[in-house]
Parts: sequence; structure tokens; C-alpha cells
Amino acid sequence: MRTALVKNIICILLSFTAAVSHGQQIHEVPDSVALAMKNQEVFKYANDPSFWEKEKPTGGSAFLRLVGALLESAALRWILYFILAAVLAYLSYQVIIANNLFIASRKRRKKDNEKFGDNDVPEDVDARIAAAIAAGEYRLAVRYYYLRTLGLLNEKDKIRLHAGSTNYDYIQQMREHSYVSDFRKLTDIYEYVWYGEFQPDRKQFETISSGFNQFNGNV
Repeated sequence: MRTALVKNIICILLSFTAAVSHGQQIHEVPDSVALAMKNQEVFKYANDPSFWEKEKPTGGSAFLRLVGALLESAALRWILYFILAAVLAYLSYQVIIANNLFIASRKRRKKDNEKFGDNDVPEDVDARIAAAIAAGEYRLAVRYYYLRTLGLLNEKDKIRLHAGSTNYDYIQQMREHSYVSDFRKLTDIYEYVWYGEFQPDRKQFETISSGFNQFNGNV
């Protein structure tokens, strides 16, 4: 509508200019006629200051305008706060659970190691191996298998058991023997199962125990 009014004004001005240029006589419009035209609906724009104001462009995308409108809602803000709090609570819970599992794992490992020292070979090691296998505790059975191997190597004067020695020390003591590589392999398996807390299944344990028995038979 505004565009049509502007066009009408331009046409009136052009007509007025053409009339002047051709020397036509311009009659004065009576006040009554001017007042009547002023009060007409079509000419109300002349007394409306907002008509002459330029329309402000709407900036931003439709998505941003939608987000802005949603954020103006107090109820929606509280919903967003609740969701954020729930996410933070869930993440905190996961961190706490992970830490508790780690602490429990360390306590369990410490308790297992307190049963016997790293280099202590129980006198009834064979009976302990059988009991662990019967209970399905294959990880513990691997532990006893390795201790029995250390005890056998100590009896054969291949190594010297010492409270301060490590598995690496025993590998170094075995470096002059031809089967040091086999012992190193068994040591790696033992450390992976015991210290890595790997739980072998029945088939895996049978393969591991076969390796220990074969090695012990060759010592």
C-alpha cells in the first residue's frame, strides 16, 4: 500500500510539473476540499509519522530468532537448567564410580599379594593349584604355577630366590641358559594374567598350564 501511495504522489507531482511547463492555469484548491481530502482514509499517511520511518531489517536467521524467543520463556529456562544439572550429576556419578572401582581393584590386588610374598613358594603349592582349578579361579592357579616354577628353578640352582628380587632379575639370572626365552614368555604371561587382572577362561588356562608343565619338565 505504501508503494502505491508513493506512486500516486509522484504522478501528481509529474502532472503538476507538466501543467506548469505548458502554461496551464493552476486553480487554487478550496480549503474545504483540502480538509475533506485530508480526512479521507487513503491520505491518513500524511499525518502518520510512522509512515515515513524506514522499516528496520530483521537480522539473524530464523533459528536464532526462535532460540531467542524460547529463551525469553522463564519456564523453558528452568527446564534447560534442570537438563544441564542432570547431565553434570550423571558425569559426576560416572567419575565417582570409576574411582571407586579403581580403589577397589587396588585393595583387592593388595589383599591377594598379602596372602604370600612375591617370591614365597607355598609348601602345598600343588594342592593350591588343584584347589584353584576346581574352584574355577584360573587367574590364581596361574599365580601358583609361576611360583612353583620359581621354586623349581631355585632348587635346580638356576636362580636364587630373594625377597628383593623381581621377575626381571630372575630373567637376568636365566640369561645364560638355553631356555631363558621360554621363561621370559611364561613370565610375560604370568604378569599379564596376575598384575593385569586378566581372567582366562578354561581353554586359555589349559594352554597356559600346558606351557608351564612343559617348561618345568625340561628344567
